[in-house]
Amino acid sequence: MVQGEMFRGPTAKVAAKYIDKRLENLGDIDPEVAFVASTPDEKQLRPSLYEKVVAKNYFENVYSVRASCVVSAHAGPNTYSISYIKKKKD
Repeated sequence: MVQGEMFRGPTAKVAAKYIDKRLENLGDIDPEVAFVASTPDEKQLRPSLYEKVVAKNYFENVYSVRASCVVSAHAGPNTYSISYIKKKKD
């Protein structure tokens, strides 16, 4: 797991930038599966993030999931993420 760039500003406004930044190198990402996760209190943004990832037409399976209590406790409220598997380098 690698922490990437920090995005600041209104949540809805930076969400699209966050997804685009995370998925800018699709050639390095395994297309089998991606997960869009958010803390339980963030119910409005997750569907739009999910749709944005699906609209990329790259992943075979995209799942919208609720982050666990451990993630929620450490990351705080209104947190969202995208997870995927990077391709192995030869």
